[in-house]
Amino acid sequence: MRKLALQSIDKIETESDAEKENLEIMKVDLLRRTLQFEKVISEFKDVLMEEKIKNDIITFQIELSMKKDSECHTVKEVVKKAEF
Repeated sequence: MRKLALQSIDKIETESDAEKENLEIMKVDLLRRTLQFEKVISEFKDVLMEEKIKNDIITFQIELSMKKDSECHTVKEVVKKAEF
């Protein structure tokens, strides 16, 4: 199902920057959860988003990918990590 969702995300067209960023946030998580760690790292290493929390999520996803971690994680973990 995650791989099908990834295919759908790539087909969605939107003009809103916020919507595009939200889709990218979903995409990075789906890539990591489908064990596509190298793709997460290569595709998102230079991504910069408008909101700090979104940048923190991308960074967190990259760090998890570097560890080959495909487990479920929460935004709460991202916020807690960003506080340090």
